[in-house]
This record gives sequence, C-alpha cells and structure tokens, in this order.
Amino acid sequence: MYVNPLGGWFDFSNKSIKDKTPFASNTAAITLNTNSAPIPSATRNDTCFYIAIRPGSWLTLSISFTIKDPTTNVTTTITHANWWTGTFEAGKIYDYTAWLDKDIKNYSSKYYMWDANTANDDYWHGVEAYQPKINGQQDHTHYPTSPTDWRWYNTLPYPAQATRHSASAPSVNGIRWILEQAETWFDNQTVWSVMGHLYTGGVWVKVPAGYSDAAAPDGKDYRSNNQNAAYAKGYTHNFRPSNTTGLLYFPLLGWYENGKLIDVGKRVGYWTSSLRPEYNYVYVLYFTDNNLMDVSSPYWERKYGLKNLTLTGNIE
Repeated sequence: MYVNPLGGWFDFSNKSIKDKTPFASNTAAITLNTNSAPIPSATRNDTCFYIAIRPGSWLTLSISFTIKDPTTNVTTTITHANWWTGTFEAGKIYDYTAWLDKDIKNYSSKYYMWDANTANDDYWHGVEAYQPKINGQQDHTHYPTSPTDWRWYNTLPYPAQATRHSASAPSVNGIRWILEQAETWFDNQTVWSVMGHLYTGGVWVKVPAGYSDAAAPDGKDYRSNNQNAAYAKGYTHNFRPSNTTGLLYFPLLGWYENGKLIDVGKRVGYWTSSLRPEYNYVYVLYFTDNNLMDVSSPYWERKYGLKNLTLTGNIE
C-alpha cells in the first residue's frame, strides 16, 4: 500500500472520489503507451495526451517520456525529475510540454562545399525541399554542379589556405595534434538529431596541450611542405566519458556526395582550412563508428558537402 497512491481504482460519488484510498491496483506510477504519435515543431492541440491522477498534495512528481525514431530505430528516454511540487486540485488540468529541443541537441541541416562564399551559401540553399534527409537518398539536379553556382567551392590552388567560410577551421597541422596527442572517446549513447531524425554516434575530444595550427607534433608544417600528412588511429576509449567538462563533441553527421546523403550516425568528415598537394583535394578530420579517425583517407574532393570543423564546440 502506497502512502500517497498516484493512481488506481477509486470509488466515485457525486462526481468526486468517495475515498482517498483506492480499493485496487494502487500505484505510485502511471504509464501511457501510444504508438505513431507525431511530434510537431510547435505546441499544437491535436498532439496532446491526458492522464488522470488522484487529487492531493505531492512531495514531488516526475515525468519521463520515451521517443523512438521509426526510421533510424534510435530510442531515448527523457526524464524531468521533480517536475511538480505541491497540490493537484480536483478537476484542474496541469499542462506539461515536452520541449525536445531543450533535451536533445539538434544540428543544422546545412552542409557546405569547401570554403564556400558565406554561411548562406550552403549545399542546399534555396532548394531545401529537395534536400535528401535519410541515408542513401539522392537528388540529382539541385545541388551545385558548376563554378557558376554561388554555392561552389573555393578554387584556390595548393598551398593556399581557406579564405572564406572555412577560413576559421583548424589547419591540417591542428588535426595531426588531435589524432596523435588527444585523448578521445567514442560515444554511441548520446542521442542527437539532424533533419528531423534521431541518431547516436559521436566522438569526444580533449584538445591536447601544445596544440598548434602552425606545425604538427613532428615540427613539420603540412600546409605547404608538399608532403602527405597521412595519419590514422583508433580511439583512446570506446565509451561515453563520465565527465564531459572541457571536452569537445563531434557527432557523426555524415556528408553529401554528388547530391547523396552518406552515413549519418556512422561516419563524418569535417573540413579543415588546408588543401592537399593533390589537385582538388582537401584535408578532412574523419571519424567513424569503427574505431578509426583519420586526416588523409579517403580522398575528399572540394565539391563534397561537409560541415566545417570548429574547436569552439559550436558545430553548425
């Protein structure tokens, strides 16, 4: 018997509970099961659910809700502990809004060719309705395909560095510091969203002491020495860190290749500010869900649609 049963079978008399104690199935928890409930982008009256509880005073009331993305099969449970403290009056409705954007990190749908003109010149700018949003989907006609398109990449020759939208990204030297010296954690538990779907998969990075864009740990400047900065390595840990303070998180946001969305939740490439000696290729920080991070392989063409790398923690 619960001292303060939240629900159960109660007798009613004159539209009110006859006895504060249920005669059967008394419980301190109530579960609402519903399938295929749409999640709107704004508060709407047609996506509401009601749960009846016994009136009375409660020390605390917590709410948990579980969300499953039927497309990606990612499931997450969000708990708001101590949501309500006080008295619930009989016949009164108490609203609770599940603001998913406050509990699940959402990333922008913007991807860019290397060193695009501005932040407004993303891969699908102006044609967002045609943007593939599921792995494997492809649009053949609306992504940029020629230098006359304002979304086109910067055509500077090697060893020039980015001068426009990718200019603030770390150089290849900085990436060598991360690959060689950083402590890293592959995290397949943290849930995030992009383009309306839930995913897991990301890498936590502790930027190492001595980090420099001017030279790699071996003292070489791979921005202009005409040498391949190839380096690959596995992760230091394969679990979510218990304390993420001071760490950077890089979700596996995939990329676009010839209008096709590639491997969101499985792999990601982030643009650096550095070109490769080979014609039309760029150094990219590459993470996978298969214990691999790299800076040189695979070969990344400027025309691909990627996210810009940043060490500020603000992935676009």
